[in-house]
Amino acid sequence: MKLIIIGLGNFGLSLAEELLSAGYEVVGIDNSPAKIEEAKDMIPSVFCLDATDKLALSVVDIKKDDVFLVAIGKDFGDSIKIVATLKSFAGNPIYARAVNKLHESVLEGLDVARILNPEKDSSRVFVQSMPTKGMMEVMKADDKHSIVKLTATEKLNGITVGRNGFDRFSLKVLLMSKRTTKKNIIGLTSYTQEVVENFSNDTVINTGDMIVVYGENDNIKLYLEYYSN
Repeated sequence: MKLIIIGLGNFGLSLAEELLSAGYEVVGIDNSPAKIEEAKDMIPSVFCLDATDKLALSVVDIKKDDVFLVAIGKDFGDSIKIVATLKSFAGNPIYARAVNKLHESVLEGLDVARILNPEKDSSRVFVQSMPTKGMMEVMKADDKHSIVKLTATEKLNGITVGRNGFDRFSLKVLLMSKRTTKKNIIGLTSYTQEVVENFSNDTVINTGDMIVVYGENDNIKLYLEYYSN
């Protein structure tokens, strides 16, 4: 899995530095030769291209499990056009920076995986919750345990919590929420999560639901191997 950062300004470079330090494979994209020149000593693979052009993006070896990070802050229009272009790829998660509430509402309407707010989320905190293979986010509890947020794929659709394999890997389900639709402030349909107050082993999981579990890192790894096969 590669993390493809589009926009190599201060926020994009900060993200790249933290991601590389955490061991992720990072690719950088910007349409400014000056920014590419600045980034090339830090990021092993950089491309100077227009990310609103899908043909131009074809020079990047994009795999189905790669994640896009749109880190552009100043140009609202370019950010939206880039996200719209990236949506044409086969389901790659898109994380995008929002500079104001209007920008955030449009990104919600485009159904990005996560909206980044540098004023609230430092690059270090963000990297600690970055998704890894298996459509999840991880937060370290201690050296041996983690809290994992899974987003249910079609493979889990219709399966109950009790039949999901959590007990087999000694994972404790802490929270579950259901994916629902709503209209945002500019009338676009967006998605939100509503917490299931009294879930049980008989609660049915549907595509897009969120499940938060806690357990030992080794058991989480084993479960994810099972989950992704």
